[in-house]
Amino acid sequence: MPLYDFHCELCEKVEEIYQSFDGEPPVCCGQPMTKLISRPAMIRIEDTGGVRIHSKGYKEGYYKDYQRRLKELEERKSRRAKLAESRR
Repeated sequence: MPLYDFHCELCEKVEEIYQSFDGEPPVCCGQPMTKLISRPAMIRIEDTGGVRIHSKGYKEGYYKDYQRRLKELEERKSRRAKLAESRR
């Protein structure tokens, strides 16, 4: 089963969930979570017929992408908090 990242717009929670391609999104805070676009695995087919994942480059790229997305979520959360404060 594929691994998907889901994001809750209300509480800013991000979860990785194994789910079938046509599965329903998980629910958080009473509403369906948004599926995030993730980096696909890079696969190389060997001469022997086996499949091997280039895990080092994939993990490093995924980690950088994950850190970037966390930073974006924190910035968005900060902007929302500042906006809420200015409306008071």
